[in-house]
Amino acid sequence: MTRGEIRAAIISTLREAATPVRWTLDELDQYLDDGYRDMAERTAAVVRTFSMFLQPGQNYADFPSFTDGSGTFDVLHPLAVKDASTDLPLDPVHWSFIDSQDRIWTRTSESRPRFYAFWDWQTLLVYPHYGAIGQLLIIAAMMPRGFVDDNSVPEVPEQYHDALIHYGAWRCLLKGAKGARYGRSAVQLRNYSERLIGLGDWTQERHEGIFTAIYGQKLRVPADVWGG
Repeated sequence: MTRGEIRAAIISTLREAATPVRWTLDELDQYLDDGYRDMAERTAAVVRTFSMFLQPGQNYADFPSFTDGSGTFDVLHPLAVKDASTDLPLDPVHWSFIDSQDRIWTRTSESRPRFYAFWDWQTLLVYPHYGAIGQLLIIAAMMPRGFVDDNSVPEVPEQYHDALIHYGAWRCLLKGAKGARYGRSAVQLRNYSERLIGLGDWTQERHEGIFTAIYGQKLRVPADVWGG
């Protein structure tokens, strides 16, 4: 479904005319942007592959925003990271693992990094750093900033597009809610949450496939060092 079709379905659910009285079309579009972001953040279902260049001696790199014909996206978290020249993966670890292995790790240089970690939510830490300019290929879960126009389609399987209908109806009914309208809004929120459970299961299976394709069945470091 496109944004325009989802918005029309919300209006129908609310039993309003094509141009609703209680809500503006801009207001509905804002709710749909909010819902799309919330869906992506909760399930990590939106995925992109992009590259990052690192300079010699660079251990830290901020994730870029990613813009294409579908809109602008921010990184939620990487699913897999590879060195572009060798196609070999970097294993995910907590930064303290790197520190425990090499007390002077910020001075250690090799032809390619072997591990990556988070330094903060938007900064990637790699070890060891490149001895020359290097390139990383990153597969990451993304946060969309919103829909581009009425022809935009949410990047999740079509059977879960109706989650945004429930989200939009919930937000609309919550506005000035009392009595029966409050009860109707609660039902829509419950329906939205239930649809996200199914989408989350689909996403987990997809991510496991991505991870296995890059890393195989196990990493080269103990599982208990992932993420701290």
